Amino acid sequence: HSPAVLPGTEGGICAADAAGRRLLLFSGGGAARGAVLFGGEKFDDPNKPLTPCGLAADECNSDDVSSGGSFVLYIAERSTERHVLPRISRVCVRHDGSIVAKTRKVFGSDPRLQDPQEIKLCTHKREQLGNDFHWPTLGGGGSREADREPEQTRLLVSDTTLHTVLVFDAVTLTLICAIGDGAGAGWGGLVGGPPLDTPFGLAAHAQEVFIAEQGAHHIS
Repeated sequence: HSPAVLPGTEGGICAADAAGRRLLLFSGGGAARGAVLFGGEKFDDPNKPLTPCGLAADECNSDDVSSGGSFVLYIAERSTERHVLPRISRVCVRHDGSIVAKTRKVFGSDPRLQDPQEIKLCTHKREQLGNDFHWPTLGGGGSREADREPEQTRLLVSDTTLHTVLVFDAVTLTLICAIGDGAGAGWGGLVGGPPLDTPFGLAAHAQEVFIAEQGAHHIS
């Protein structure tokens, strides 16, 4: 999986080490800067062994900064054990790799997420989207206060088992909608268009989301 470029670090990156169950931090010149550890009380539940896979990074918002954070990491974690469901986490991290625990948000133990792969953040200005645009919502209608904000950030997560791309609010990790039919989760199509075939890589610009489909061997 692709490493995440860390904002405000002059080219620093974060890479997932699945075997070591940790995230490695590197400076812009490639020197090791530390690690965000998984396990014990620092981050993980030792009774549910999960390993990091997909990553994304963003700047801290005002609440994160006041808590002492340096940047935000979005982490997709999954397990080799069938009974353990994957999860998506949002954590605020200091430059030394320590986690600001009280800022953590988690989406997990939900059958609508089965096999997360790539994670991508997309931030839009209101003028880019147009006044008539809004994201569909799970409750229908799509009339959300967040859609009227001057700037909004969404987190996209591809799921190769359910053949969907999930769309989250990037601050709260609230699931907004899904791209694809999501038949495996029993929720039906939330966004129009043909079903996806093993979506993996992601990119986004303005109102468009680009999805690399492994099964179909094309980009949608």
